[in-house]
Amino acid sequence: MAVNVDLSTVICQHCKKPLHWTQRGWVHPRGGLVVVPCEKCRIISDDYAWSHLAFCPNRGGRLVDDHVAMPIQVKR
Repeated sequence: MAVNVDLSTVICQHCKKPLHWTQRGWVHPRGGLVVVPCEKCRIISDDYAWSHLAFCPNRGGRLVDDHVAMPIQVKR
């Protein structure tokens, strides 16, 4: 059974950023399923390229998973 969802109204429950649908499922604006902050420089990235790294490319700090894309629909 198909469900009609207005994709422009889907945001992440944790960070409130808009999510979009890909073949990998719901992802954050820069393509990352997981949001990863650096322990040293405090950069928080949702970039897909960073989601596979263990250390920050900027300062070498450890990257820790903060949250995965958790979709909720909001009314507009």
